[in-house]
This record gives sequence, C-alpha cells and structure tokens, in this order.
Amino acid sequence: LKTIVGALIQSVKKLSDVMILTVFCLAVFALIGLQLFM
Repeated sequence: LKTIVGALIQSVKKLSDVMILTVFCLAVFALIGLQLFM
C-alpha cells in the first residue's frame, strides 16, 4: 500500500509540473496574440 501511495504522489507532482508549464505557455501565447491583434 505504501508503494502505491508513493507512486501516486510522485505522479501527481509530475502532473502538477506539466500543468503549470502548460498554463504558463498558454498565458504567453495569449499575451502574444493580444499584442498582435490589438
């Protein structure tokens, strides 16, 4: 059980890193798009 919980925590940490990166990239693209279309 402990190993399963540990693996879950590790995967959640990796997923959160990916989510933060994705949101950051989307925000950058949105800013660039606004600058271009203004």
